[in-house]
Amino acid sequence: MGRNVFAVDRGVWDHAAFPPEPFTEREAWLWLVGAAAWKACEVRGKYGPVTIQRGQFCFSVRFLGGKFRWDKCRVVRFLKRLGKLDMIRDADRDSKRDSVQIY
Repeated sequence: MGRNVFAVDRGVWDHAAFPPEPFTEREAWLWLVGAAAWKACEVRGKYGPVTIQRGQFCFSVRFLGGKFRWDKCRVVRFLKRLGKLDMIRDADRDSKRDSVQIY
């Protein structure tokens, strides 16, 4: 059986048909995939501008907690688990960068 893909409008996260409620882990994963850069770009990081490459994202744990409606500890555990499953990788190259690569 082959794998298939489908396109989803990013507006689904704020659509009026869906009430604001905590994300499932699946929804959080899909949100991260959708939020990853589709081309190299510069974003604002904790210590100033950060250049991220295609497939990377740069968000604080606090921001993700607000987006997913989770507490900080749950976000950290989720990101660690994704890392252990090789679904994301910390792309930190020095102490001033906070980007993560999606796989």
